[in-house]
Amino acid sequence: MKRLTCIITFTTLFITLPLNGETKIMTAEGSGLLIKSLPPAAKVYVDGIERGYTPLLLDNINPGIHTLLLTKDRYKDWSSQITVSSQERLEALIDLIPLTGKITVNLIKETTEEPAFFEPHIFLDGVEQESEEFDAPAGWHTVKASVFGREDAQKTILVGDNENIIIDFELKRAVFEISGLRLSRSAFNPVGMRASGVVTVDFNVNAPGSGLLKVLDDADNVVFVSAFDSFKRSGQRYVWNGKNQEGGILADGNYRIEIDAEDSESNTTDTLSITVKIDSTLDDQPLTLISAQPGLLFVPFSITPSKGGFQIETSLAAGMNFDALMFSAALCFTPLDTWQFAAAVNIHAGKDGSTDASAAGSAKKELVKPAGLIPGIAVAISYRWAADNPMRAFGVKPGIQIYTPFSWRIAGGGLFLNFAPSVIWMSKDGLLQEALPHFAVSKGILYNYKIISVGLSGQSVIGLDDFYAAAAELRFTPWASNLSIGLQAGASFSKDKIYWSGGLSIGAFF
Repeated sequence: MKRLTCIITFTTLFITLPLNGETKIMTAEGSGLLIKSLPPAAKVYVDGIERGYTPLLLDNINPGIHTLLLTKDRYKDWSSQITVSSQERLEALIDLIPLTGKITVNLIKETTEEPAFFEPHIFLDGVEQESEEFDAPAGWHTVKASVFGREDAQKTILVGDNENIIIDFELKRAVFEISGLRLSRSAFNPVGMRASGVVTVDFNVNAPGSGLLKVLDDADNVVFVSAFDSFKRSGQRYVWNGKNQEGGILADGNYRIEIDAEDSESNTTDTLSITVKIDSTLDDQPLTLISAQPGLLFVPFSITPSKGGFQIETSLAAGMNFDALMFSAALCFTPLDTWQFAAAVNIHAGKDGSTDASAAGSAKKELVKPAGLIPGIAVAISYRWAADNPMRAFGVKPGIQIYTPFSWRIAGGGLFLNFAPSVIWMSKDGLLQEALPHFAVSKGILYNYKIISVGLSGQSVIGLDDFYAAAAELRFTPWASNLSIGLQAGASFSKDKIYWSGGLSIGAFF
């Protein structure tokens, strides 16, 4: 009998419910009526009496047939008859339909002959529309038309239900100007083989035209000139490699980059300039960050990137005979010249389902840049914290470490020798365990050849169960790219314990 009642109830519902929105009706254990709506906060009337706002539970409603009405500003009213049973709760989810009108944008052009690249962009409340005719919910809206070479036009309108509104926009010719001149980096090294060996010049124009990029030295001598293609869009970009007109690399120093542009319609001109530094001592190359000590896996470098340098890296490694996976995420940045900060997080997931984490951070100040036989020198401090097995914390035990990296640049800059003595105060659960520190030594070698770099590094901690760690790395950095892909394999040795791992890292540097 109960099943027959349900069949009759559902039949009545599907016959009486209108098809003006998707409505789901279902039954559940309990009694009464539960009403939900999309969007919520719709006013609910039952048999003409206001009962509240959705979502709304009416557990004292009498069984039988009732008239249900939902109203909400800027949405169509929803109404239907429902049948409430005394045997179960009736639940209704009602999708309200918004009131809408139509907007047509009519662009009035100054001339009938517009450039082939005349492409209007129409925005409704900041969201670009696919065409010049579109539907809009009832209510107040801001409509804007943006066309390259013309002044932006904007109006605020009230849209009613089923109303067709036509907006006329008169596209006036824009006063020609260039703006937003900016560089990808304030200093760069043209000898660099990667993206750090060039500087990207970006700027905006607001109308069709043409222009020149000029580079001038400290004596205002023009050392490089390049012409832009005709401006057909707002955003413009040029990549300069630090070479003069004859293709020779310019000497270290400050250079002024000047953009001279001219409007093709009115012959109006505009000029902007910005200064960049060429510095052959810079070495903005991607490094391994998993230890939060930028360098190779087990030895930090003294060299810092130019001001504004930023690198991110993620890695996935397997260890201990593939019984564990380690995920790492790290970043480093150089907010000021010769100052570098880094941070890393390591998540270790065991085959047995166990999970623990470790984290590290460091701050480094570069004191001397490498030149000839004189090494680069820096001082730094780092802190590492580990939840469980300390050997999972980037290869060394957690705690506070103070270190002094030395870096020699050899063989024209492609080969680097690195050495970093340090002292470590061990910690457990964030608390120092010993008053006296342990002495550690890190060393490594890195060789860069075009887009490939190979590195070997090792670290030993004196008086710490004969602890030693070693790693090999191979890194691929596509030419003039910000992408960097690395392969690492390493092992840590302590008494009779050996912990090895190997994995893949992917990152980007800017």
